[in-house]
Amino acid sequence: MSKSSVIPDFLQQGIEQDVRERTIEGILKVLELRFGESSVQTLKPMLESIQELQRLKDLWHAACHVPSVDAFKRLLTSNGVEWCERFVKISQALLDAKRKPTKPMDAS
Repeated sequence: MSKSSVIPDFLQQGIEQDVRERTIEGILKVLELRFGESSVQTLKPMLESIQELQRLKDLWHAACHVPSVDAFKRLLTSNGVEWCERFVKISQALLDAKRKPTKPMDAS
């Protein structure tokens, strides 16, 4: 049984729109909590113009790791998908490097 036969198209579209809206709200909330700037609301129209849910999810992840709101703005205005994927990989590599135990220095 296909998804379309179980959930009517209009309902599926409504669900997808709700997920997009919640993802955008999440991105804005993360940025506000991290940087304490109310200016992040100015990003809302740019985020709302993004139709691809996966890109929004990637941006949410990036919002957790960017060093500043300005860096996030640059991410939004650049070639988003490629830049975001590269950013996520670099961030993950940095996190992995932090988690690796360091070898104690030889005291001899």
